[in-house]
Amino acid sequence: MKHGDYLVDILDKQGRLIGKKPRREINKQVDICHTVFGLLKVGENMFVLGLIDDSRFGTSLYNGLYGAPMATIKRYQEAAEQAAIRGFKEELDIAQKPELIGEGMLQLQDGIFKFASIFVVNLRSVEKLKVKNPICLTSHGLDTKIDEPNFAPTLQEIWRTYRAKL
Repeated sequence: MKHGDYLVDILDKQGRLIGKKPRREINKQVDICHTVFGLLKVGENMFVLGLIDDSRFGTSLYNGLYGAPMATIKRYQEAAEQAAIRGFKEELDIAQKPELIGEGMLQLQDGIFKFASIFVVNLRSVEKLKVKNPICLTSHGLDTKIDEPNFAPTLQEIWRTYRAKL
């Protein structure tokens, strides 16, 4: 099956399922989908971020900004953990089981709503990592830089909401 043919859940602002549609028909500015984000953590205090670019599956909302190294839309009848495992493997070639940090509705500064599941993989090193133009920041570095315009609104809201669990 082609990527755009997969069905994805459409949710309301309370996170309730209200329908489904093929991935290629999703309007990321209007449709609320269940997005799965994957963070990479090295050691106790270092995070790896990646430069968002137009994906092989379509246009990215935050092209040219730094964000979570992995993001995927959960497919219809797929568990969030399955989507995270698929995303880490397909996008970053990481087979390690991710840890769920949390999930819920995010309202971004630009008015877009996303139902998000946040997963993290703890790495021993950043060698051989398949992240586009990676940057590494400590928790403190993210605390001081997160509001800068080169960080995606999704990452900003994830950091504000889930930082204490990371």
